[in-house]
Amino acid sequence: YYTSSSACCLGVIRPGNACCGTQGYYTSTSTCCNGVILAGNACCGSQAYYKSTSTCCNGVILAGNACCGSQAYYTSSQVCCNGILKA
Repeated sequence: YYTSSSACCLGVIRPGNACCGTQGYYTSTSTCCNGVILAGNACCGSQAYYKSTSTCCNGVILAGNACCGSQAYYTSSQVCCNGILKA
């Protein structure tokens, strides 16, 4: 089989380039969170998200690329200092 388009998941050839339990999936469009295939490229608990637009802070998906405590922020416009966001 072709490893770029097929994966061996628990002894069975499946479409995809990775396995999520017994199912195959493509890592370019999906991720495996707690045994479930979801759209995204990262997991936040049992939910998936895209790292290009969001981040996971204390188990919550928020807009930003970094966390300051439980708040998300963009490092290009703010800085986190002792748990407080500064512009």
